[in-house]
Amino acid sequence: MTDLITKDSSDERSGMTRGKPVQAGRLMPLERLLVDQVRIPESLSGRFGGNRNEVAPQIAANTDLEAVQSWLLEYQDSPETFRSYRREAERLILWCWYQQGKALSDLNRQDIADYQAFIKKPEPEDQWCGEPCARTSPDWKPFKGGLSANSQKQAITILKGLFSYLRDADYLRGNPFALIRQKGGQSLALQQSKKVERYLEQVDIQLMFKRYEAPGAEIEASSGKSEREFMREKTLLYFLYYLAPRVSEVASCRMGDFFLRRGRWWWRVLGKGKKYAEIPVPEPLMAQVRRYRTFLGLSLEPEVGEEGAFIRSIRGTNAMSANMIYRLSKKILRDTAESIEEHFPESAARMRMASTHWFRHTAITHLADRGIDLRLVSKTARHSQLETTAIYFHTEDEAWHDAINPADRVE
Repeated sequence: MTDLITKDSSDERSGMTRGKPVQAGRLMPLERLLVDQVRIPESLSGRFGGNRNEVAPQIAANTDLEAVQSWLLEYQDSPETFRSYRREAERLILWCWYQQGKALSDLNRQDIADYQAFIKKPEPEDQWCGEPCARTSPDWKPFKGGLSANSQKQAITILKGLFSYLRDADYLRGNPFALIRQKGGQSLALQQSKKVERYLEQVDIQLMFKRYEAPGAEIEASSGKSEREFMREKTLLYFLYYLAPRVSEVASCRMGDFFLRRGRWWWRVLGKGKKYAEIPVPEPLMAQVRRYRTFLGLSLEPEVGEEGAFIRSIRGTNAMSANMIYRLSKKILRDTAESIEEHFPESAARMRMASTHWFRHTAITHLADRGIDLRLVSKTARHSQLETTAIYFHTEDEAWHDAINPADRVE
């Protein structure tokens, strides 16, 4: 970490609101920055930031990193929210140091405009962008690429909340994000985002299941998978598609979360916002659960109070982290794309773009396509509002398209 921050001759001068940007080098995740914060020069630490409040803050924070950590701790019981908020705070802090040469508590409205432009196209690309990987990997990068219009909006909303918290805690005097003018209209990209587009088509899912329904020996021979890897991937695919879980819910799922009630199988889950729900388990998934348990040497069906993890490590004993679930699902998508690319290039392209959360969108969209009642789809998705579920219904658009393009149309 000695190269993370390069001090300049002005490091010791308090009250400095702008220093030299950190020299180009390997970017590191927030937890590494927190561990090595003693190496941060005073000009970038935020101790003397131009936006710092003169009164003592209501949080135990003397530096910007400590203040951000205090904010993140408010969300430690919501894993997905925590990861999302950490990602945006992390990106902004790194940009402040490596690109802007300012402390977080020095930022003003013009800096925010500069950051809005930066997240559209982070440059230099080879420093800021890379394929998703473990946070411990030396190849880790803050961005995969420039953010979409919807992701830009979400990032700014999260950071506005961060600065609002720091202002309310008397750490900062003001919130420069609050000065962003709310436009009366929406961009075309944001209007289009009201319809969910990050999902796989029916044909894509059929190709994926067809591949994993092949005999294990054929899968192993074609891709080098062991039978244990094959069974785990197949079970994860079933779980993601039939229950539409979030990645954190997959990681925390226990065998005992599947239970019988009046002869029907259900899945209990403590989801987003610590909301408890019970979801019907379709028989295809339950059949795969039985196969997976048999392979692991367990009883045929889950037992009451069974504590073992559902999706397990390669040895079949330990639970998997949310990050590992994400990487495994990406591997499933990537391997399938490679196997079908010659004959189904469009499906392969969608699979290469997809991620774990696409499976959730896919599952909900396909339930809607089957004509299932909006309220029941919403209960399965565990949405708090029906309006959220409604964006997954595309049948009205298709009926409209069919109406103006009748089969017997004569030109």
